[in-house]
Amino acid sequence: MWKSDSCYADWGVDGSDCTIYHYLSQVEHWCPPTGKNINSTKSVRSKAKIMKQNFTELFKILGRDIQYKWIKMRMRRMQGSWLEAAQSLAAKFDTGKWKKKKASETGFKIADNAFKGGPLGELVQWSDLISALYVLGHEIKVTNSVEQLTELFTPFLSSASSNCPIQAKPYDILYTDISGLKFLKHVAGNKFHLLQCEIRVVDSFGTEPEFNHAVYAGRKQHSSQWGKWNFNPKQFNTMFRKYLLYMAFRLLFAFRSLLVLKPGMFHVSSLYEVLLLSLPKHINSTLAATYKKENISLTFGILQTTLMFRITFIFQGKEEYINAIHEVSPVHATVETSEELNHVPPFVINHGVLPGFELHALLQRTKVFVGMGFPYEGPAPLEAIANGAVYLNVRFSKSSPLYEKAASFFKVSFFTCLYDRIKFITFFGKPTSRKLTSQHPYTSTFIGRHCLDQGCKYIFSIVHVEPYMPYEFTCLGMLERLGLLVEKQDFCQGDESPIWPPVAALQTVQTDDQQSCMEACTLKGLICEPAYFPYINLHTHFAKEGITCDTFKVPDGTKVEIDFPAHADGTCYIQSDPLLYSCAGRYTTLLHICPCRNYIKGQVALCKDCL
Repeated sequence: MWKSDSCYADWGVDGSDCTIYHYLSQVEHWCPPTGKNINSTKSVRSKAKIMKQNFTELFKILGRDIQYKWIKMRMRRMQGSWLEAAQSLAAKFDTGKWKKKKASETGFKIADNAFKGGPLGELVQWSDLISALYVLGHEIKVTNSVEQLTELFTPFLSSASSNCPIQAKPYDILYTDISGLKFLKHVAGNKFHLLQCEIRVVDSFGTEPEFNHAVYAGRKQHSSQWGKWNFNPKQFNTMFRKYLLYMAFRLLFAFRSLLVLKPGMFHVSSLYEVLLLSLPKHINSTLAATYKKENISLTFGILQTTLMFRITFIFQGKEEYINAIHEVSPVHATVETSEELNHVPPFVINHGVLPGFELHALLQRTKVFVGMGFPYEGPAPLEAIANGAVYLNVRFSKSSPLYEKAASFFKVSFFTCLYDRIKFITFFGKPTSRKLTSQHPYTSTFIGRHCLDQGCKYIFSIVHVEPYMPYEFTCLGMLERLGLLVEKQDFCQGDESPIWPPVAALQTVQTDDQQSCMEACTLKGLICEPAYFPYINLHTHFAKEGITCDTFKVPDGTKVEIDFPAHADGTCYIQSDPLLYSCAGRYTTLLHICPCRNYIKGQVALCKDCL
């Protein structure tokens, strides 16, 4: 059997039981480790990385491509903050021992609307991800076409066998969004599985396990075009780690990109852990104090395109809301499109689309930043709060039109994109079952409560609001989080890889008959940590928790659910499929056993023992 493919011999298999066992143990990780390594002449040892001292090399990598114009503008504005944060991180940790990685990023039509009033959340993520990995000392390659992607991978895939892992790769970790993932799968063909464990998906709103598992998603009739990848759920990186999932801003962007890590490459954070953006350091109380706050409001929103080509403009249907604010404050806006201007009330002072530094200057004068209900969970409210503005976060009451619109946004929507001069319209459902309770749940959970009950006049009577920037949104916070995740996480070693975060942070919580694990952990002041599921999905753990199990069941096939491990009425259920370990979602009335963990205040992605 071992002679059926020469790739086995390349990995040192000579037909003996010893070499076969070593191969199954240390290459494909099917068997327990043997303690003996198989040497490969093609393996590359990762070097210790050195923090970068300037952005000169990065700007050369990006070149003059117009697709990176907005990203480079943000990088130039923030490079001082990134470099200073890197020095602080090196003083805090012995980063010289961290492994150097190689990275390559591919983007397609990533910024068509960046200077036309389109949403910028994804560009913020990619700009900050590339910047952070670069200053951390990792080697980065950036491409922006399928042709360049093919050129990068073909030399390695053409000679590789689909039966064995690739010994030499042009990366350590690959970063892509889900659209780019489809292009990568097209390029790799039937060898895509050879790349799978190194992939990290920059997935702004995330992908829940029940949508990621191809068979289970089909059984539940989930029609999302963005799911069914069968990845480890923690390979999906999301903007707001606690609020799993959300396919950010794809209505106007069709942003496809791939970030590759070479031998010694890096990766971003993972589901429930990410926050892939940082706020400029120059937004701080010292600078903000030099600007006098004026009694003005600045509206925040973009037009929303929905099913059947229906366009909802920023101010459309919100006249009463804006009129109420106008009674106590002049209202400003940053609207660009001529169609949208037709819907702007005459009393609104419009500035048009502003460059970043001008927008920050306006925010530093602004007293109230007015949410308009859409877009959901973008970075703009955080930048406003960091500039000392009060953010009016639109709350979505259940069964209200806003709640239903947010729910439909996740279920069905569409985007248009141009590829090879052909216009495509793609309908899809986002790979999540979550429901939004406000336009920006992070701010109401981690920054401040809803306070509109006290009325607009109270808000405008506040003389001064101290600028506030959560640590996890600073450059140092992101470097700390990203650096540890790149160094610690490994999805290619199977059970052989040490668990991270450290299992000492594990706290077991049980749901009631309706809660998800995410909800149950949150009520205890914790967050759900899917990496710990293998530690609680054990017969012995039920006994440890004092749960009486008269009968154990291990459902499989059509009987398996995301609710396992769980129990009810003396029957205990073990999860048979690790890809269905889930912190989100609910299908039974069983009491779900949940792996929760503590977190560092202001750095929720990391547990207290992670540092």
